[in-house]
Amino acid sequence: MSDSSSLAGSEPTADDGLTVTQDTQSEMVLEDAMTGDAAMDEAADNGLSNTQHAYDRYLVRFQIWDPRNYVWTPYDPSHIKPIAPREDLYNYFYLDVRYTNEQSHRDFVVTNFSAILVDFLRYAIGDDFFRNNPEYPLEHFFRNQKTLKADLAEVHDVLASNLAGEALKEKAKGMGRTDAFDLDKTEEDARVYFEDVAEHLGLLLGMIDAQFEPTATQIALELSYGHIAYDLLIYYFEPGHKYYALQEGHLIGFTLCTTHYETRAFCLDGEITRWNGHKFTYKKRTFSIPQYNGTMELSKLPCRIITDDIRSKLTARGKLYASLAGVHYKSCMGDNISDVSEDELEQHPALVHGKHKSRRGEKIPDVPEEELDQLPAFVYGFELKNKSWESFHIEDIEDIKFDKNAWDHLVIDEDVKDLIKGLVNVTTNANTSRHIVSDVITGKGGGLIAALHGPPGTEKTLTAEAVAEHLQRPLYTISSLELSTFPSTLESRLSGILSLATTWDAVVLIDEADVFLEQRSLHELERNALVSVALKVLEYHRGVLFLTTNRIQTFDEAFLSRFSIAIKYPELDTSARLTIWRKFFELAGCPLWGSEPEGFVTLDGKEPRCYVSLSDLEALAQKPFNGQYTLVIMPTHIHFSFQDEPSKTLSGLPKRWHSPRRYFRKNHFPLTMSRWLSARRRSF
Repeated sequence: MSDSSSLAGSEPTADDGLTVTQDTQSEMVLEDAMTGDAAMDEAADNGLSNTQHAYDRYLVRFQIWDPRNYVWTPYDPSHIKPIAPREDLYNYFYLDVRYTNEQSHRDFVVTNFSAILVDFLRYAIGDDFFRNNPEYPLEHFFRNQKTLKADLAEVHDVLASNLAGEALKEKAKGMGRTDAFDLDKTEEDARVYFEDVAEHLGLLLGMIDAQFEPTATQIALELSYGHIAYDLLIYYFEPGHKYYALQEGHLIGFTLCTTHYETRAFCLDGEITRWNGHKFTYKKRTFSIPQYNGTMELSKLPCRIITDDIRSKLTARGKLYASLAGVHYKSCMGDNISDVSEDELEQHPALVHGKHKSRRGEKIPDVPEEELDQLPAFVYGFELKNKSWESFHIEDIEDIKFDKNAWDHLVIDEDVKDLIKGLVNVTTNANTSRHIVSDVITGKGGGLIAALHGPPGTEKTLTAEAVAEHLQRPLYTISSLELSTFPSTLESRLSGILSLATTWDAVVLIDEADVFLEQRSLHELERNALVSVALKVLEYHRGVLFLTTNRIQTFDEAFLSRFSIAIKYPELDTSARLTIWRKFFELAGCPLWGSEPEGFVTLDGKEPRCYVSLSDLEALAQKPFNGQYTLVIMPTHIHFSFQDEPSKTLSGLPKRWHSPRRYFRKNHFPLTMSRWLSARRRSF
């Protein structure tokens, strides 16, 4: 890109006038202009005739940087020795043409603004005009030209209106005259202020129009054909306007704040709206347009002006994003999932353990309608299966379809089922739990801790899953191996997990928790410390927590006092295995043929894939399979049966199925699809 402050053409002489213009490469040029005789005579008397030119109510001055005194000093392009600057209160502003050194390009800066312009430009632009001696690049005025012209039109409207009295003074105060209501200020002072602004600002805008006429003409020509040159992008994109960009295949809307050129790209610093875990906030985001030669079609730019159609789409997506603010439990069906980096986690303290303030059902503030189109395409969430923070595309997020029959699938004693359901309901009922179950110490106790122990395959894990489905809450499953064998690390990890679980009202399942539950001894000091840490953390948890174990011999006495309930799961007998077989076949789409036993669960709206006889089920129930092994082998053998016998009748199945030991003896074990049973959903 050409230097936006460079001048084309030959150096001016003392006899030349000056009009500053800008070509399509943003280079300033000098043209002939008339000079005021009186101003030139005064400049000649002071020895400054070669360093400045006087115009109608403003001066153009040539300056060079004095590194010793750290000031801009008058400079004669004809190499006259710099002279000390003079003060001038007559002109409305100066246009300074500055040289960093004698070989440098020239920079054009507007300085020495009248008091009227300073007051008004503090209202209209702000930025540097709040300094004692404001200076502003001429190019920046051109980029703010539309806004300033609209302000000037408003000033003329005020002067042409019948506005008077307090209303006129209020208008003047709102447009820069902050002392309009001082005791010594009158209505006439307010009117004079608007008259002065009209004159001073009108001259400033006239000068800008004259200097940038070639640039404005070039921009208008290119835009009429739907094109724009790279070095004119800075004038095309206007701060304060809405634009959109295409990033990672998704549209994102933003409000433009500032623009600037870098070495090989034009950068747009925009502002988007996002949810930070506590409230909707603004976030700066930079978009870039790579450098290109010649012109480019507006429709092919990476960043474009937002249209009504695009705004409608972004607004609809923004409403989805806003609806997900706070705490929710959802399912993501698409592939647009990506890990959240450590930097992103640091920028979102609400994603870090223990930093959550939002709770399920909490009132979330509304997003202003005009900001819905600048909400992100992705939302951050915790993926329960991988136990990691990830980003999910808004349009791939769905409500979870909970299994209404999950509780009926649970094959344990009905009295035990009723007891578990009753305790869970009381614990999770906000209107009763805080009054019924609590500790004398505030924040301590009040949760449900259930210990489930027994042999593998006796539906301990399924109990926790069924409770989560019954409550329609997430199930956060962790293994004791995922925690730690070091007490200090265990405390931080377990506390973080329970903090997340409390935020979501999740059911927590700590699987294979033998190391925490078994009786402490005098000879295992390290394990004793782990048990103590677990006791300390768990007793403050106020949610639903399940601990499972397969091989514990003796529960630690301290843990026994913390359990709301401890359930022993016996080996499955023939009756229990028959019930499990029935339910698994029904879930697989194979109802019972020729009989309808009580307790048989049916799935509405599903076409049967096959049929199984009651005699086959009874024969299968005689085999010493536990529930987990039944789940593993059943889909494989159904698949083999269909290969051998394409009919819908699965008679003779018991002959095909054998004890696991037979497979081990043959160094073979049946493999299955990991998600054959769609009715059992394990994670978010």
